[in-house]
Amino acid sequence: GEFSLGFSLVNQASQADPNNAELKVLLAEARKHMDHGRAEENYKRAMTALEVGEDDVAISALKSAVSAEASHHVAAYKLAQLLERRGADPRESTGYAQKAVDAEPTNADYRLLLARLLGAAGMKALAKKHADEAARLGGGKKKS
Repeated sequence: GEFSLGFSLVNQASQADPNNAELKVLLAEARKHMDHGRAEENYKRAMTALEVGEDDVAISALKSAVSAEASHHVAAYKLAQLLERRGADPRESTGYAQKAVDAEPTNADYRLLLARLLGAAGMKALAKKHADEAARLGGGKKKS
């Protein structure tokens, strides 16, 4: 729609004037906005798939959401949970749990999941560090 047209115009202008700092900022903001929209769209698709028991579709959509916006901590957390529940390699799940913790370091639930996955992957010392931090944060309650 209008946003896509605006993005195209800013993109063309930045190609015509590649040294224009203001256009570079506008283009970066537009890309960020588009990535966020794509992440939200995929996240919603994943939640709908989960409601009807389509785990494979949900996994794919959650991966797309995290790929579009690495800081989408809710998608990363739900993906790590789903992969864990499906018995996936904990090393794969750990990467998504770590993204969730990186984006929301004070979320004890995220840290507990990461600790569990790290333990399952054989990284006991790191797992204990995150479990201890989760306990310090409130053992499952998010603090702001």
